[in-house]
Amino acid sequence: MLDNPEPPVSRATLDGALDLFREIVAVNEAGGRRFVSFRQGVLQGEEGYKSRVHAMARRRMAAENWAAEDVGTGKILASMVQAIAVPGNNLLAIDDRNGPDTRTQFPLEKALADGRTGEMERFFLDLYAPTDPPDDERLFSRAVEHFGRAYPLIGYLFFLRDIDRFTPLRPKGLQAGLAELGLDYKLVQKCQWENYGGFLEIVHGLRPMLAEALDDPVLRLIDAHSFLWVLGSWKRTRQATGASRHGAGSTYGPAEIAAFEIARSILATVSVANGQIVERRVKPKSTSMDRENLMKHVAELIHAQKGLCKLTGLPLDLPPVSDRDMMASPDRIDSGLGYEIGNIQIVCWFANRWKGDDSDTNFRRLLSRLGIEPPASD
Repeated sequence: MLDNPEPPVSRATLDGALDLFREIVAVNEAGGRRFVSFRQGVLQGEEGYKSRVHAMARRRMAAENWAAEDVGTGKILASMVQAIAVPGNNLLAIDDRNGPDTRTQFPLEKALADGRTGEMERFFLDLYAPTDPPDDERLFSRAVEHFGRAYPLIGYLFFLRDIDRFTPLRPKGLQAGLAELGLDYKLVQKCQWENYGGFLEIVHGLRPMLAEALDDPVLRLIDAHSFLWVLGSWKRTRQATGASRHGAGSTYGPAEIAAFEIARSILATVSVANGQIVERRVKPKSTSMDRENLMKHVAELIHAQKGLCKLTGLPLDLPPVSDRDMMASPDRIDSGLGYEIGNIQIVCWFANRWKGDDSDTNFRRLLSRLGIEPPASD
């Protein structure tokens, strides 16, 4: 399937996307320097970690030393926990900032703690054993059986299997990158082998096109993956945002660019929350607004708040963001209600994280005890 991929887009379409890609890279590059290659500058700094994480994870796994008699002992599972919790692994959520049970490695740790290692270790032994031909579809189905439709984790596990055949997959950003190429290919809530295989066909077809267009004969599959990620996720200039398929001809200031990112984040959160089945109670997350109206409303809020956090009164860090803890973040005033007009305020990311599901009134009371007087609540 991946040996002779078809070009996913025309050369003219790719050239247009490359112009946007170069603009985005220049915005993020020190001194606005031009793109040279994926192995230099900001791209090496921000995206090069993927191949380093792969190499370190493979060393931690040491899958070549696994044997059938290790199944059920916990040895394989313990090494896989270490392969996920690689320092600097931004492909997955590996810390406990949102609670220990939200860490990607938590299901493996729980299986170890409960002594239920047999079936999961048999899966990992089969996943990383050399087979010819490989039974990719069956292995993907078994991954879903163990971990649910967790695209980031399953994509990462296949990425560790073979960096030249598979890529990690964080659906939201990559889906947005595909849209910049004019490809209406859905990844959010589509975790199944046919969907992953189709995405891989696109990336495998894109790699030789990029290698030719950029005159880079050693361009890797993970570089083509990074190309899509940059298009869909990195911050942009006004001109780059205006050139986007998301808003042709528009000119955005910092508040509008922040609103674009916040609206996309809200819609992704709502999409994941709808119909989600989990073992713990979650607050309902919904919105009746489409992306355009959501963006407009968020931008209006930022302007109405004079660029200040609604909870702390501190300045919001608007694009280009230099301090992630201070960046603009959407907070539901009443966490029991959805993202609707009258229930959204824009706050600093760290304040949103601290507040969690606490009531707005109580959190403001606690801030006042610290000598922080929030702006008046509407």
